[in-house]
Amino acid sequence: MANLVVRAAGTAVEVRGAQAAPFLHSQLTQDVEGLSVGSAARALLLEPNGHMIAVAELARLEPEAFALVLHPSLATALTERLSRFLIRTKAVISPAYAVDLAATKEGIPSALAPGLGWVRSDGQDVDEGLSAAVRMLGGVPALGVDLDEGALPNSLGDLSAYASFTKGCYTGQELVERVESRKAAPPRRLFAVSVSEGKVAPGDELFSQHDPVGRVTTVAELSGERAEALAAAFADYDPSWPQLAWCVLSRNRHPAEVERAGSAGAEERRVRLAGIRPS
Repeated sequence: MANLVVRAAGTAVEVRGAQAAPFLHSQLTQDVEGLSVGSAARALLLEPNGHMIAVAELARLEPEAFALVLHPSLATALTERLSRFLIRTKAVISPAYAVDLAATKEGIPSALAPGLGWVRSDGQDVDEGLSAAVRMLGGVPALGVDLDEGALPNSLGDLSAYASFTKGCYTGQELVERVESRKAAPPRRLFAVSVSEGKVAPGDELFSQHDPVGRVTTVAELSGERAEALAAAFADYDPSWPQLAWCVLSRNRHPAEVERAGSAGAEERRVRLAGIRPS
């Protein structure tokens, strides 16, 4: 784990000021005011109708300073959305900057696994495969990549890791509370999986018997030292897995039901998927 460094795995946006905590508490699904200094948690930023704008890690750096770390493609949308509601509020939003994930106690605390932290990027080439694997194991997908922009929060499955159900009001709360109370199945659900038989590629359509049931969005292949470093950081990762992937499945489907994969014009392949995060 000491050698784990994921190049430019994310983008950080800092919010600082005397009213930063209550401001973010009113905007995010997580209990911001209850978050202790030096700790981090997953959080969602929602539209007023409850649809997702971003999935991020929220860290409390100081009593009046916070950082949100998310996929680089979502930084602009998050910054614009927060800035729109920053009216007569004693808080400042910093320009976004690239961060690497490393085995360190310095920088921004991470919610992904114990001992990991976010540090300013050193500018070296992005490690796309390792970055994708970290997102899968940490449960932080990218909207517009792994889920459609504006997807419903329950597309992530169990929301207890992403939202507080005791914190009080925040933007988009009504839909989250209603969906949670009804335990409604979303139209499409995202799963992080290991591919234990065969191989998949982004865009592959997934089948159960003759029925199309979903598609693959992101794939990571790891071997050697990278797999060993990842296994040391994430206790639930098995370095013998040949592939990790995000896949989106239709209502009430599960990875264990998938039997075949194939893209348009390509020969269909038999695959076997297993979920790697609790659903």
